[in-house]
Amino acid sequence: MEILSFNTNPFGGVLVDPLTLPQDPQGFRSQLAYSMDEWIAEGYKVAWLEVPLDKSALVPVAVEAGFSYHHADESYLMMTNRIPTSRRMRLTT
Repeated sequence: MEILSFNTNPFGGVLVDPLTLPQDPQGFRSQLAYSMDEWIAEGYKVAWLEVPLDKSALVPVAVEAGFSYHHADESYLMMTNRIPTSRRMRLTT
């Protein structure tokens, strides 16, 4: 499994590269779960996910994974997820 392509910010966050998001929601679901596990292990604090309008089918998957809406404009929706300190915590909240 390959982690989602991302950059970091100075505040302990990951910024997922919207140009590399898959089209397929099922593939995204697996890749996002794997990525979250990796980001938890690395100690990141927050994940930012910019979903382009043409990949809006990914939004329900992101919501299932704990992302919430931050803001939007005509061409994308920005979502955020405070990364828990452990996988166990994420599954119980």
